[in-house]
Amino acid sequence: FVLLGVAGFVLAALAAWVVRDSGAPAARKAEGASSGVMESLRILGRTPSYYLIVTQAVLTSGGVWMFWNWLPLFYQETFHMSLTGAGFSGTFMLQASACVGIVLGGYFSDRVGSAQPQRRARVMALCYLASAPMLLSFVAPPNYALVSTCIFLFSLIRTFGQANENPMLCDLLPPHLRSTGFGLMLTGNVLAGSVSIFIAGYLKGIRGLG
Repeated sequence: FVLLGVAGFVLAALAAWVVRDSGAPAARKAEGASSGVMESLRILGRTPSYYLIVTQAVLTSGGVWMFWNWLPLFYQETFHMSLTGAGFSGTFMLQASACVGIVLGGYFSDRVGSAQPQRRARVMALCYLASAPMLLSFVAPPNYALVSTCIFLFSLIRTFGQANENPMLCDLLPPHLRSTGFGLMLTGNVLAGSVSIFIAGYLKGIRGLG
């Protein structure tokens, strides 16, 4: 905590010194200047597509946070691994593939969605549908290689699609609403993820992680 806290202060000082906002066009300045918080919320509330994007983000976060937080313990209990081995196996496959998926997915999203933004939603939907069957490996008899491979592919394909989420919001919302829109979505994600972790802990006690 101390190490990351100090690093955060250093980063904040660096950002304050280096980062500068670019000048917005006059029309956007005039548009954004008259929008207070409540007005921004009202505009977002009248945007059905925003509801849809936030709903899918919240539902996905609930499942993924539960998965990420309890997977190391699943490895330890199922394959009788050490805490070190279980922690590595339960996080590395997800995080390494997620980093690759986000970078490749972002590049692909710009390639296919710059001219036709609606393609971003199609790519995301297809990736989510393609990644879901990977989790059926947990139904089969426990096999370390099979589970680890399927987790890697699940995370890679899912994050490839998730990379379209933020660009979709930017395509949908004008600049003066994006921070509010992102903030509400992230709040929903954290709440859903936290509740899902708690629910998984309760289910573990009565049903087990399997």
